[in-house]
Amino acid sequence: MVEKAGPVDTGAARVGFIPELHALRGALAFWVFAAHLLGDAEGTLALRVLGAGGLAVDGFIMLSGFVIAMTLRDGKVSYRAFITRRVFRLFPVLAVCVVLALVVHALAGPRLVREFPDTPLRILLVLGMVQGMVPDALLSCAARSVLGPAWSISLEWQFYLIAPALIGFMGAGAGSAHGGRPIALGRTMIVAAGTLAGAWVSFRMLSFCGTSSFLPMRLGYFLVGILSAQAWLALRGAGAETLHLVFAGLVALIFAFIPSMQLLTLLPWVAVLYASLAERDPLARPLQALLHTSPIQQLGSISFSLYLVHMPVIHAVQVLADATTLPPFWRAGLMVVLAVVITLVAAAGIWKWVELPCIALGRRVAALGRPVAHPA
Repeated sequence: MVEKAGPVDTGAARVGFIPELHALRGALAFWVFAAHLLGDAEGTLALRVLGAGGLAVDGFIMLSGFVIAMTLRDGKVSYRAFITRRVFRLFPVLAVCVVLALVVHALAGPRLVREFPDTPLRILLVLGMVQGMVPDALLSCAARSVLGPAWSISLEWQFYLIAPALIGFMGAGAGSAHGGRPIALGRTMIVAAGTLAGAWVSFRMLSFCGTSSFLPMRLGYFLVGILSAQAWLALRGAGAETLHLVFAGLVALIFAFIPSMQLLTLLPWVAVLYASLAERDPLARPLQALLHTSPIQQLGSISFSLYLVHMPVIHAVQVLADATTLPPFWRAGLMVVLAVVITLVAAAGIWKWVELPCIALGRRVAALGRPVAHPA
């Protein structure tokens, strides 16, 4: 994803493409898939961690903040072009997966137990990517309508709508030779304080079907991604000693102030950032080698499609497996194998025939009306 949270993004300039973060996208998407496949996992610590897919979504959010900050870092992308490319990035894949979900729900009928029906209103909210803004008090469990994982796509969309203004405000004057950095730091502190206040109020007053689909609830993670991008740019080319000092201090702060479960999101994030910066550090080479392998890079490429298509596949396979007369153990094994294979194949197909063409189309549409530079 260094070009999306976010499950979601391929839009940063190629200078911003970082293979380590691209691989992280794939790992996070598969983590969410595994969590939904396992359900409420019990047993070993590894199974419980794998079942905590919400932590992977937090990783996607930070990654999205990083990518968008890299995309908008020079202030040369117009709001119209940015939003146009984001729409073509998100909506086509979302629409395809919503249709697949509706087909599976219709064919499965009562064999697939679902709490809320696919009403026209819920479908429109999901396609408009605004279901995450509708609290339970207005429409019960609107955030998880039709396609459960799409609540985080609504969260991404909310962030995209304000990202140019937010990142522009935080970075305004940073490059000035006359005290610009203290001003930018002050603006960032204002945003951080507002973020904490917004999260506190939102969590106390609103509920969204057990999710954090309303932007104020998770803006802090986007902010971590934005600040990480700024730090990454500042540390490019730094020596090993500087990187060791900075990242050791960062890890110490994380252990001192972050709750234990959130360490599972933040520590991999820090490790991958370090691996992307410490190109010649022997300590980073094993992680770099792993993240640069072709399967993991390909998983990063199909991560957005995988993130959205896996739930319709799991539901379809669940209905098929339940219709067999196999013993429970073999039925569960069959479901896992079929779900993994079909999800990966479906994600690869959607990536190739929907995602990539629509991203290219979005670039062309965003470029319409752009003034053409003529040589002097």
